[in-house]
Amino acid sequence: MNTNFLIGILAGLVTALLASPLLVPDVMPVSVLVYFTPFPIFFVSLAWRHQTGLIASLVGALALMLPTQNFSMGMVMLVGIGLPSWGLAYLLLLGRQTNRGMEWYPFGNILFCLVLIASALVAAILLVGSNLNYENYTAYINAMLDAAEPALKESFQDNYDHDKFFMMLHSGLPSLQTSVIFLTLFLNLWLANRIASRTKRMPRPRVFVPATRIPPAIMGIAFIGIALAFMDGLFGLIGLGIRSAVYLALFIQGLMFIHFATPQKPGRGLILTAVYLTIGLTTALQTTVLIYALVGLGVVDILFNIRSKFGPANPAAPQ
Repeated sequence: MNTNFLIGILAGLVTALLASPLLVPDVMPVSVLVYFTPFPIFFVSLAWRHQTGLIASLVGALALMLPTQNFSMGMVMLVGIGLPSWGLAYLLLLGRQTNRGMEWYPFGNILFCLVLIASALVAAILLVGSNLNYENYTAYINAMLDAAEPALKESFQDNYDHDKFFMMLHSGLPSLQTSVIFLTLFLNLWLANRIASRTKRMPRPRVFVPATRIPPAIMGIAFIGIALAFMDGLFGLIGLGIRSAVYLALFIQGLMFIHFATPQKPGRGLILTAVYLTIGLTTALQTTVLIYALVGLGVVDILFNIRSKFGPANPAAPQ
């Protein structure tokens, strides 16, 4: 039997094992391993070609579905994790021979595709989960809040406001779902890219992530998300999800610009440490000034290519 086929089967079984907390809703939020579910698919796709990753995606879905006879969980695994991971890895290995050597698919375009994937998945969750009925979504949020209400009342006491928490959960859930999907796929792809390149099996040289520049077309997606977010019903919720995916991509663009602009600067480590600590501190204090500043920096870099003032990308520079 072909070695790549066996590797694909093994990776699929590992993927199913990592995803198994999805079968136990009470365990899933506290299981860190579930967020590494896409990694085996990414890794074998990059190190043993994308066909191996496709096998892993199919095996992972079957391994979750067959023992439990849970067809819907198998489809969630395949459509929500397996195929997006395989597709992104396929794009990362996409290249063509030119007079200047191999030209690889830009990583910025892959981030753009990731925005589309995260947005589409959240739209599917909202539409299918609510059975195309906004009232079902509202009832679901009310049920979640009713279940958590005793704990919330104990924590917040007189400051607890049912309507306030309902609105926070109602509008915040699509954004949270999008953020989790986007960051899970992005971070696992980033990690697989680094590790697979060290094995010397990946055909493409390790992607120099700081050189990432997302296509300006993402601004069109941003306008669509913002416009939909002003609508009522399910379309408004979908707009919130799209907007969150775009904000995350622009935030990463701004952050990567700082990495790109400081490779040879004295005290680069201190600069980056200060940036990340400040991000963590402002997030903990629920202050989003720096985050929106990085989003704005990402927008300016995309539209005006300000990184060109710092010279061409140097893949040998520290990332």
